[in-house]
Amino acid sequence: MEAGTTELFGLVCPACDTLALAGGEASGRCPACGAAYDLGVEGASPAAVPGSAVVEASAEASVEVPVEVELRQPGDGASALPVEGGEETPMESARHYVCPSCFTPIPAGDKFCGRCGLASPYEKQELKTEYYSSTQIPGRVRLFLLKGRDTEWVSYHLNSRQHVLGRSQGVIIIDGDNWTSPKHACFYYDDANQLYVRDEGSLNGVFVRFRGSIEVPLGTQFAAGNHYFRVEPPALPNDVPGPDGTYFFHGIWQGGDLKVVELLEGGEPGNAAHVRGEPLFIGREDCDLTFHDDEQMELRHVQVEPTPNGCRLTDLGTKNGTFIRMAGDAPLQHGDYVIIGRQLLRVEVTP
Repeated sequence: MEAGTTELFGLVCPACDTLALAGGEASGRCPACGAAYDLGVEGASPAAVPGSAVVEASAEASVEVPVEVELRQPGDGASALPVEGGEETPMESARHYVCPSCFTPIPAGDKFCGRCGLASPYEKQELKTEYYSSTQIPGRVRLFLLKGRDTEWVSYHLNSRQHVLGRSQGVIIIDGDNWTSPKHACFYYDDANQLYVRDEGSLNGVFVRFRGSIEVPLGTQFAAGNHYFRVEPPALPNDVPGPDGTYFFHGIWQGGDLKVVELLEGGEPGNAAHVRGEPLFIGREDCDLTFHDDEQMELRHVQVEPTPNGCRLTDLGTKNGTFIRMAGDAPLQHGDYVIIGRQLLRVEVTP
């Protein structure tokens, strides 16, 4: 082979076996893991440095020289062979993050590269988004007042274990609403952080919006638009004559499966209709019970049909919904609506 000139091609890192081209010798550190090169005594030729690669170049041919890599012992900054009964010493690359811009190792915990100022991934890992207010507690609920007798657009933050609502008692005071009892309802969380509402023996009850269909027993009260109703057993004909033997004049009795009665303010019954085989409809136009002046009611709002144990109420996809009076404690979810007295409340859960 013809003789040629000898030149330094690069350095092989003794820690991670990375071949550093050109700039590795000048920096004195591996650009991949940051480990320092052991160049030996100052002035030593590159060929004498363990781990260096030397090539012989000529105009006609070149021959690769095998690379000699020295295995360091544990504790001298290089990788080590596993020791029986122990763990392998981690490499420098496992202890540091190498800056992708200038290849300078960034120690764990540093937020920026000390050489070029690039942000490290440790800084990004520690960034987190804060809530706007300290009242926003994840998993806790805010009651938002959509419609009230004298006020609207008020919110109540339920950050304690339980919250009593009433006209004169509790932490949520509904002043000026005569439909709300002095102590009306209680909102509370169970051990699983689930919110419930409980009627505290109020006169007018707690109404919760339902979607789709729901089966209810006879005697259930429900609300549609600005009107309230009660489901009752069918009326029985009174064919007993008076003392003088005269029967009371009335239309022909056609029977029925159940009766829906409108409830007026003060508890007096209003309009009533019987369900006879086919479903009964309540709405603003062409229904069995029609209320033309109720702007919060749909043209066909709710359907009532008999079942063996009561009736089935079906909300017909309305904008303002249909509400039933709850018997016992009722669980509440994000987006539920509750009517207490003349107050319409929406449940909002902080994610």
